Amino acid sequence: MSLKNFAYDHPSYVARQAVSLGAITAGAAGVTGRFTAHANLQIYGITSYTTIAGTSTTTTTNAAPPATAASQVHVNCQLLNLIRIYNTASAGVAPALATATFGPFIAGGSFANGTYTGAVGQAAAYPVNSGLYVGTSTVLPNSSLTNQGGVAVNAGDSLYVVSGTDATAVNVITLDYQTQPLASVQA
Repeated sequence: MSLKNFAYDHPSYVARQAVSLGAITAGAAGVTGRFTAHANLQIYGITSYTTIAGTSTTTTTNAAPPATAASQVHVNCQLLNLIRIYNTASAGVAPALATATFGPFIAGGSFANGTYTGAVGQAAAYPVNSGLYVGTSTVLPNSSLTNQGGVAVNAGDSLYVVSGTDATAVNVITLDYQTQPLASVQA
């Protein structure tokens, strides 16, 4: 196989795709499997599906207009962070690896009277470059629609998800991505 570049409107560039990272193991700092980018990609979203509910409680801040609630309580939930490992060295130089963290995201939960309650069978989807902010952050969280363009990753970058400190929660994670226009792809 060889690498090719197609026309800007080729289906390889315009179709959204999803990859399952598998289930996060129960316990603090559980991890999913890794996904290595096969081309230059835009990572748009993370989806979690709860198979075993958590026992932790977390409070998030909703500071973006319209701020309908100053904070929201999440019960029986798990926090998730997407980790990207990438090379910062220039071509021909030994690799110099760095990481970027996106999140935290709340796994599952249905809203009732200002409280989200996590339960088995619930799914939650978030754009990667915005998240619910834990604690008293005043940064714009995911209700801002100005930053929905995804996160660019290079071919060879590695992505995985790490869970928070909940001891029992298990979630299956999926990433939503698209190949960047004019990126080299296998043909």
